[in-house]
Amino acid sequence: MLITGHTDYQGSDSYNEALSLRRSLAIESYIKVRIDESYYQFEVKYFGEKNPIVKDTA
Repeated sequence: MLITGHTDYQGSDSYNEALSLRRSLAIESYIKVRIDESYYQFEVKYFGEKNPIVKDTA
């Protein structure tokens, strides 16, 4: 199971990278307490501003 974290273009690169990691780990934790995780392999990826969920339109 691939879990990805994204942010938008606002904020610093380092803040957005850390935010996207926190988002990914939060989802992973949420899922793991609700399913039998022995059936799944988890992969967490985070993108920060490298792959924003919303593009800068300015």
